[in-house]
Amino acid sequence: MKTFNYRDDIARMAYWKSIAAEREPSVYADWKAPRLKADERDLFAVEKSIGKMIPIEYFDFLRTADGWTEFFISTDLLSSVELLSGSHGQDVLEYFFENHAIKANDFLVIGEAKEDIDVILLVLAPSDEFNTGNTIWVRGDVVEVYENFTEYFGSMVNLFAELVNELDGAE
Repeated sequence: MKTFNYRDDIARMAYWKSIAAEREPSVYADWKAPRLKADERDLFAVEKSIGKMIPIEYFDFLRTADGWTEFFISTDLLSSVELLSGSHGQDVLEYFFENHAIKANDFLVIGEAKEDIDVILLVLAPSDEFNTGNTIWVRGDVVEVYENFTEYFGSMVNLFAELVNELDGAE
């Protein structure tokens, strides 16, 4: 079984967050590090509660970092305990459900923004439109569909780096 190593991308994101804190301390000075790795018993409890296996890319991320508060601006990646607590992001997904043929029990909300309507979904079962493991960035409707969580995570690190480079004082 292939496993995924998120340590390099986590280090890259931490680097860009520290640069952002130097350039815009009023906005980024209080950036958060990822949580320590999840206990595998909690991950298996999540799988039991949702009745489906967590795709390996995301499972491996949680074995490295059990979520990340303010991972991307105000969007949190949820911890295994938060995943167990249930209904995240449901209030902003109504439009998404009206326009896409996916059932509520075929995905898992793995991220949500505190101050916006962004929700990150992990597809747990295939539909006509999405494949198992796809990670979907939703802001009312689909912003982007990533092949898997690894692609989503790397894309967000790269996007944050671009945003930081646009800050005043970019090299």
